[in-house]
Amino acid sequence: MRLPSLRQSLFLLACVAGYNVAAGHDLMASICTVRVKPEKLELQIKVAADSIWPLVQETIAPGTVFVLEDFEREGKPLLVSFARTMEELTADGVVLTPHETDAAVVEDNFVFTLVYRRPPAGVVRLKENYLLRMPPGYLSRVRFLDQHEEVLSVKTLRGSDTLFEMKLPLRPAKAPAAPLAASSGSR
Repeated sequence: MRLPSLRQSLFLLACVAGYNVAAGHDLMASICTVRVKPEKLELQIKVAADSIWPLVQETIAPGTVFVLEDFEREGKPLLVSFARTMEELTADGVVLTPHETDAAVVEDNFVFTLVYRRPPAGVVRLKENYLLRMPPGYLSRVRFLDQHEEVLSVKTLRGSDTLFEMKLPLRPAKAPAAPLAASSGSR
């Protein structure tokens, strides 16, 4: 048996690497980003549609077939309902309720966005409930970012470890109002 040349091996490696980048998602992982902003916490989960749709069918929409052409009318309301079951966010033990929830299709992924009012300070605890029902080996890469998109904390969660705790940084102080300019008119 003849072994492939170095050139053939590099070509094959480039094709495989290119496929993974072109595929745009990992069927066994999701990405969860929590943006800590001065007035709100914005939680966004990006997950391959093929990975999560069976769970949506099982919990929210038994027997429903996802059709992109009917997304706004049928798919989006189902995914928004499902999004509300995916995560539990607490601040110092108090469950936070999202005041905005959205779902979108981006390429072959579902992107779920939940927006919460920001608690003043304390420990925030994220529990990714949906991981308990995902296949063994499935994981979620979670990161907390500040208002400037700088990483505050990162953790990989899985079905056996669904919790992420982080101490919220203090809210930035509001800038004092600029003093009114004195009138320079003559009397």
